Amino acid sequence: MWKREQGEFIKANSRWHKVELNPVEAENWALLHALSWIKFQNISNEMDAQLVVDGINKDQTGMSEFHFLLKKCKHVLSSIPNSEVSFVRGQTNHVALIIARASRL
Repeated sequence: MWKREQGEFIKANSRWHKVELNPVEAENWALLHALSWIKFQNISNEMDAQLVVDGINKDQTGMSEFHFLLKKCKHVLSSIPNSEVSFVRGQTNHVALIIARASRL
């Protein structure tokens, strides 16, 4: 789910993909794909994946698939002015929960 800095809802998306990634890599992969279709400035992406958020917001290096995806996400984020990725607890992110449940049907 994407929001402007003032909290105004922009858009949300949910998809099923058959990929072989661990859960943290899958969250990172989802962020990368969301960044590819969001074309707004001054955005905030709220995620309930603490490891991904920390990886985006801190300087982390490594050779894993997770770190490769982090690097790609950071590159895309650097081209979107005034964007941020922040952590919210899963139960707090009601809209994302509703969209995720609806995508399973």
